[in-house]
Amino acid sequence: MLHADEVEDFKADQDVIIVGQLISQSGDYFTVEVNKVISGSVDSDKILLYSDFQYGWGDTSEGAMIPKVNDYCVMSLKKYGSYYKKAWGVFKATNSDYKTLKLHSEDIKYPYYTGDIAAIEWYVNSGGTEKDFFFNENRVYVKRPNGEILLVHDEAESNASTIKTESSHDGKTVNSFINVKSVILLIAVSCALAITIIIKRKRL
Repeated sequence: MLHADEVEDFKADQDVIIVGQLISQSGDYFTVEVNKVISGSVDSDKILLYSDFQYGWGDTSEGAMIPKVNDYCVMSLKKYGSYYKKAWGVFKATNSDYKTLKLHSEDIKYPYYTGDIAAIEWYVNSGGTEKDFFFNENRVYVKRPNGEILLVHDEAESNASTIKTESSHDGKTVNSFINVKSVILLIAVSCALAITIIIKRKRL
Protein backbone atom coordinates (compact mmCIF):
# COMPACT_ATOMS: atom_id res chain seq x y z
CA MET A 1 0.00 0.00 0.00
CA LEU A 2 1.01 3.60 -0.38
CA HIS A 3 3.04 5.06 2.48
CA ALA A 4 2.00 8.46 3.82
CA ASP A 5 5.38 10.06 3.17
CA GLU A 6 5.21 9.05 -0.50
CA VAL A 7 1.87 10.73 -1.15
CA GLU A 8 3.41 14.21 -1.19
CA ASP A 9 5.97 13.08 -3.79
CA PHE A 10 3.21 11.75 -6.00
CA LYS A 11 1.27 15.02 -5.69
CA ALA A 12 4.31 16.88 -6.97
CA ASP A 13 5.06 14.47 -9.81
CA GLN A 14 1.62 14.14 -11.42
CA ASP A 15 -1.18 16.57 -12.24
CA VAL A 16 -3.72 14.56 -14.18
CA ILE A 17 -4.68 11.12 -15.51
CA ILE A 18 -6.67 11.17 -18.73
CA VAL A 19 -7.93 8.97 -21.54
CA GLY A 20 -7.16 10.70 -24.82
CA GLN A 21 -6.26 10.39 -28.49
CA LEU A 22 -3.12 11.67 -30.23
CA ILE A 23 -4.81 13.56 -33.06
CA SER A 24 -1.84 15.35 -34.63
CA GLN A 25 1.88 16.03 -34.25
CA SER A 26 3.87 19.17 -34.95
CA GLY A 27 7.56 19.21 -34.15
CA ASP A 28 8.14 17.93 -30.64
CA TYR A 29 4.49 17.99 -29.58
CA PHE A 30 1.36 15.90 -29.97
CA THR A 31 -2.06 17.49 -29.83
CA VAL A 32 -4.19 15.31 -27.55
CA GLU A 33 -7.97 15.24 -27.62
CA VAL A 34 -9.10 14.61 -24.05
CA ASN A 35 -11.85 12.00 -23.96
CA LYS A 36 -12.09 11.45 -20.18
CA VAL A 37 -10.41 12.96 -17.14
CA ILE A 38 -9.91 10.19 -14.60
CA SER A 39 -8.24 12.39 -11.99
CA GLY A 40 -7.17 16.01 -11.75
CA SER A 41 -8.34 18.63 -14.24
CA VAL A 42 -7.44 20.16 -17.60
CA ASP A 43 -8.30 23.60 -18.98
CA SER A 44 -9.33 22.43 -22.45
CA ASP A 45 -10.50 19.35 -24.33
CA LYS A 46 -7.30 19.61 -26.40
CA ILE A 47 -3.85 19.78 -24.83
CA LEU A 48 -0.22 19.76 -25.99
CA LEU A 49 1.91 16.77 -25.00
CA TYR A 50 5.69 16.66 -25.34
CA SER A 51 6.44 13.73 -27.63
CA ASP A 52 9.59 12.45 -25.92
CA PHE A 53 8.02 9.34 -24.39
CA GLN A 54 7.38 5.66 -25.02
CA TYR A 55 4.45 3.52 -23.95
CA GLY A 56 4.63 1.73 -20.63
CA TRP A 57 6.93 2.86 -17.86
CA GLY A 58 9.50 4.37 -20.19
CA ASP A 59 11.58 1.26 -20.87
CA THR A 60 14.06 2.23 -23.58
CA SER A 61 14.91 -1.37 -24.47
CA GLU A 62 14.60 -2.66 -28.02
CA GLY A 63 11.02 -3.11 -29.13
CA ALA A 64 9.49 -0.42 -26.92
CA MET A 65 6.21 0.89 -28.33
CA ILE A 66 6.50 4.28 -30.02
CA PRO A 67 3.45 6.61 -29.95
CA LYS A 68 1.81 7.55 -33.24
CA VAL A 69 -0.95 9.90 -34.39
CA ASN A 70 -4.44 8.37 -33.96
CA ASP A 71 -3.37 6.22 -30.98
CA TYR A 72 -5.68 6.09 -27.96
CA CYS A 73 -3.89 6.35 -24.63
CA VAL A 74 -4.22 6.36 -20.87
CA MET A 75 -1.85 9.05 -19.67
CA SER A 76 -0.34 10.16 -16.36
CA LEU A 77 0.81 13.71 -17.01
CA LYS A 78 2.61 16.63 -15.41
CA LYS A 79 1.95 20.18 -16.62
CA TYR A 80 4.82 22.47 -17.64
CA GLY A 81 3.49 25.89 -18.59
CA SER A 82 1.44 25.52 -21.78
CA TYR A 83 2.15 21.82 -22.35
CA TYR A 84 2.24 18.45 -20.57
CA LYS A 85 4.87 15.74 -20.20
CA LYS A 86 4.63 12.10 -19.22
CA ALA A 87 4.66 11.63 -15.45
CA TRP A 88 4.38 8.00 -14.26
CA GLY A 89 3.46 6.39 -17.57
CA VAL A 90 1.54 6.53 -20.83
CA PHE A 91 -0.20 3.36 -22.00
CA LYS A 92 -1.63 2.62 -25.43
CA ALA A 93 -5.34 1.72 -25.30
CA THR A 94 -7.78 0.00 -27.64
CA ASN A 95 -10.30 2.86 -27.77
CA SER A 96 -11.46 6.08 -26.09
CA ASP A 97 -14.23 4.57 -23.94
CA TYR A 98 -12.82 4.49 -20.43
CA LYS A 99 -15.39 1.88 -19.36
CA THR A 100 -14.37 -0.73 -21.92
CA LEU A 101 -10.83 0.06 -23.08
CA LYS A 102 -7.97 -2.43 -22.78
CA LEU A 103 -4.31 -1.52 -22.41
CA HIS A 104 -1.47 -2.43 -24.76
CA SER A 105 2.09 -2.35 -23.54
CA GLU A 106 5.38 -4.02 -24.31
CA ASP A 107 5.70 -4.36 -20.54
CA ILE A 108 3.04 -7.10 -20.68
CA LYS A 109 5.62 -9.44 -22.20
CA TYR A 110 7.13 -9.64 -18.70
CA PRO A 111 4.85 -11.85 -16.53
CA TYR A 112 5.43 -9.82 -13.37
CA TYR A 113 3.88 -6.75 -15.05
CA THR A 114 0.55 -8.28 -16.07
CA GLY A 115 -0.96 -7.72 -12.63
CA ASP A 116 0.14 -4.08 -12.65
CA ILE A 117 -1.47 -3.53 -16.06
CA ALA A 118 -4.65 -5.28 -14.90
CA ALA A 119 -4.93 -3.00 -11.87
CA ILE A 120 -4.37 0.18 -13.92
CA GLU A 121 -6.95 -1.02 -16.44
CA TRP A 122 -9.50 -1.80 -13.72
CA TYR A 123 -8.94 1.59 -12.12
CA VAL A 124 -9.53 3.40 -15.42
CA ASN A 125 -12.56 1.25 -16.30
CA SER A 126 -14.09 2.22 -12.95
CA GLY A 127 -13.67 5.91 -13.75
CA GLY A 128 -11.12 6.22 -10.96
CA THR A 129 -13.53 5.13 -8.21
CA GLU A 130 -11.93 1.74 -7.42
CA LYS A 131 -8.30 2.12 -6.39
CA ASP A 132 -7.72 0.08 -3.23
CA PHE A 133 -5.65 -2.79 -4.69
CA PHE A 134 -3.52 -5.41 -3.02
CA PHE A 135 -1.38 -8.25 -4.34
CA ASN A 136 -0.85 -11.83 -3.20
CA GLU A 137 1.74 -13.70 -5.25
CA ASN A 138 0.33 -13.72 -8.82
CA ARG A 139 -3.16 -12.54 -7.90
CA VAL A 140 -4.49 -8.98 -7.82
CA TYR A 141 -7.48 -7.97 -5.67
CA VAL A 142 -9.50 -4.79 -5.31
CA LYS A 143 -11.44 -3.66 -2.26
CA ARG A 144 -14.50 -1.80 -3.56
CA PRO A 145 -16.02 1.24 -1.82
CA ASN A 146 -18.77 -0.99 -0.34
CA GLY A 147 -16.14 -3.24 1.27
CA GLU A 148 -16.50 -6.11 -1.22
CA ILE A 149 -13.21 -7.71 -2.24
CA LEU A 150 -12.87 -9.01 -5.81
CA LEU A 151 -10.20 -10.94 -7.63
CA VAL A 152 -9.13 -8.71 -10.54
CA HIS A 153 -6.39 -10.82 -12.10
CA ASP A 154 -4.98 -14.32 -11.65
CA GLU A 155 -1.85 -15.05 -13.64
CA ALA A 156 -2.62 -18.78 -13.53
CA GLU A 157 -5.94 -18.26 -15.31
CA SER A 158 -5.17 -15.29 -17.54
CA ASN A 159 -2.70 -13.92 -20.04
CA ALA A 160 -1.94 -10.52 -21.56
CA SER A 161 -4.84 -10.70 -24.03
CA THR A 162 -7.50 -11.54 -21.44
CA ILE A 163 -7.04 -9.02 -18.64
CA LYS A 164 -10.24 -8.64 -16.64
CA THR A 165 -12.13 -5.34 -16.32
CA GLU A 166 -14.69 -3.96 -13.93
CA SER A 167 -17.13 -3.20 -16.75
CA SER A 168 -17.50 -6.89 -17.58
CA HIS A 169 -18.33 -7.73 -13.94
CA ASP A 170 -16.24 -10.89 -14.02
CA GLY A 171 -14.22 -10.22 -10.86
CA LYS A 172 -14.45 -12.99 -8.29
CA THR A 173 -15.62 -12.21 -4.76
CA VAL A 174 -13.10 -12.89 -2.00
CA ASN A 175 -14.38 -13.34 1.54
CA SER A 176 -11.28 -12.46 3.53
CA PHE A 177 -8.31 -10.11 3.20
CA ILE A 178 -5.15 -11.79 1.90
CA ASN A 179 -1.69 -11.45 3.47
CA VAL A 180 0.34 -9.39 1.04
CA LYS A 181 3.57 -10.99 -0.16
CA SER A 182 4.23 -9.15 -3.40
CA VAL A 183 3.45 -5.43 -3.23
CA ILE A 184 3.25 -2.63 -5.80
CA LEU A 185 2.77 0.98 -4.91
CA LEU A 186 -0.67 2.35 -5.74
CA ILE A 187 0.20 5.93 -6.57
CA ALA A 188 -2.40 8.32 -5.18
CA VAL A 189 -3.53 11.91 -5.27
CA SER A 190 -2.85 13.74 -8.53
CA CYS A 191 -3.99 17.09 -7.10
CA ALA A 192 -5.32 18.50 -3.83
CA LEU A 193 -8.94 17.80 -4.77
CA ALA A 194 -8.65 14.40 -6.47
CA ILE A 195 -7.24 11.01 -5.51
CA THR A 196 -5.84 8.67 -8.13
CA ILE A 197 -3.40 5.84 -8.73
CA ILE A 198 -0.56 4.80 -10.94
CA ILE A 199 1.36 1.66 -10.20
CA LYS A 200 5.01 1.08 -9.44
CA ARG A 201 6.23 -2.34 -8.40
CA LYS A 202 8.19 -2.80 -5.21
CA ARG A 203 9.59 -6.24 -4.42
CA LEU A 204 9.98 -7.16 -0.78
